[in-house]
Amino acid sequence: MSNRHIAPTPPLGWNSYDSYGCAINEQEFRATVDVMAEKLLPAGYRYACIDGMWAFEPEAMGPTMWKPEAQPHMDAYGRLVPSPRRFPSAKEGSFAPLADYVHSKGLKFGIHVMRGVPRKAVDRRLPVLGTRFTTEDIADKNSTSDWDNTMYGLNTRHAGAQACYDSILALYAQWGVDFIKADDMGTPYAAAEIELFASAVERCGRPIVLSLSPGVWLDDILRAWPHVAQHCQMWRITADMWDSWPCIKQLFPLCAAWSGAIGENSWPDADMLPYGRLSLKSAKTPGGRPTRLTNDEIRSHFSLLCMCRSPLLMGGDLLSLDDFTLSVLTDAEVLAVNQHSRQNRMVFSNVSGLEGWTARMDDGDVVVAFFNMADTPQEYTSKLRWLRIEEGHYAVRDLWEKKDLPPIEERISGMLAPHACVMCRLKKI
Repeated sequence: MSNRHIAPTPPLGWNSYDSYGCAINEQEFRATVDVMAEKLLPAGYRYACIDGMWAFEPEAMGPTMWKPEAQPHMDAYGRLVPSPRRFPSAKEGSFAPLADYVHSKGLKFGIHVMRGVPRKAVDRRLPVLGTRFTTEDIADKNSTSDWDNTMYGLNTRHAGAQACYDSILALYAQWGVDFIKADDMGTPYAAAEIELFASAVERCGRPIVLSLSPGVWLDDILRAWPHVAQHCQMWRITADMWDSWPCIKQLFPLCAAWSGAIGENSWPDADMLPYGRLSLKSAKTPGGRPTRLTNDEIRSHFSLLCMCRSPLLMGGDLLSLDDFTLSVLTDAEVLAVNQHSRQNRMVFSNVSGLEGWTARMDDGDVVVAFFNMADTPQEYTSKLRWLRIEEGHYAVRDLWEKKDLPPIEERISGMLAPHACVMCRLKKI
């Protein structure tokens, strides 16, 4: 079953990492799915995703990596299966019951996986399903992650490598997985392994959105694209994004550089939305902590991701979702830019810290966004022709403030607080 048209617009959803790290359990996930179905699904958020290490017990995590003695749950072929202690419905080694619950709510089910095969499977020389090979035969012990010590990459030249990924993706398809975040694919760029994994997704018999992570760095853009766009629906363009203004600022040049790759089934991914309550299971912040981003910074971040049509995966805790965060996530006028625009581009960035973006809506309206990266208030002012917009009479709608502004003819102007933005939709009259 082809995945060629599975993501005509940027996928929207929720991922467990920012709020639960690698320790979410079934009760927490089901409760999150309930809230998501009630509050976010009406706005288009469909993908509910369990992030990394669902095959391990949380106590197997050491100070920086997984303890060497940590044993993942695996089947007889070395394929990871869910921890039955964390996910009681998976006692038969399957996420299918949990996927069925997600589907019953009108949502789609996603999981995170690491590149390659478990090191413990290689140590035990477990067989690769449907072949005469073992996991030791097809593993590349020199291909490892900088931040994860549980997996080996595959020897992509080995005859059994494709069969290994085919067997893993066949299992995920049986479970009812709709979304896969495949990690350790981008730094360095694992072109051959991406091709094997994508081929396995394509032939697994189920439509699955493939998201590649972590970020492909700016210097690798010309080398990685269009190859990456041919093998997945979305790919990370940045390292993990957390809740600080310096992190947000780093996104602007990356989003601008990747804007030429935006299109159906081709979505440069600026990572998750670290809003609301985060790090619920961190030893440093028992019970979690609020985001460090201000309301203006959240709006600026969300606006940028809508202007560059990034996938939107909320990372914060939905069980404690506050009214402001919910209002941002579900703002129909702003989300429409993410879902239904084209010609998305940065049109200027000046030394004072002011940046301008434009996008054209499907009905011909133009959206203009100005961002103040500076730590002091700043005026924005620009002639329309400087923004590559035809001069004329335009009605102006402030998308965040939900109000109509005075019409303009040649110039658009206003004031921005530090780290704030404005998004205006211009309709010719």
